[in-house]
Amino acid sequence: MDAQRFENLTAAYGADPARWPDAEREAALAFQREHRAQAERLLFEARMIDAALAEAPSQVATADLRERVLASAPRANMKRERRRHFMPAWLPGAGLAAACAVGVLAGSMAVERVAAPAQADQLVAEAAPTMDELEVAG
Repeated sequence: MDAQRFENLTAAYGADPARWPDAEREAALAFQREHRAQAERLLFEARMIDAALAEAPSQVATADLRERVLASAPRANMKRERRRHFMPAWLPGAGLAAACAVGVLAGSMAVERVAAPAQADQLVAEAAPTMDELEVAG
């Protein structure tokens, strides 16, 4: 375990090793033994946060609060909103198919432009006499 992971562990779970995940507890305790000064600094910070959280009053939402929140949530015209933002299921597929078709067309046009000069060079090379043929003729 490295210092960054130990810091993340204490920030997430606090200073009490009993709250640390079982899979990481032994490695964290080994880090604490091997790097006492650094671990104590991080544990001190975690203990301060633990103490502040322990002092904070816990609040439970009442049934009345729950009902008021749910009642104030926007619900009117929900079906109309869904219809307005409806997209047919085939539309994304059609867009992908169109993009593929354009890509194939552009690729075939590019190949024609590249292949045409290469074919012309090949024809010229085949039609031109070689050095051997020139010597025989000369």
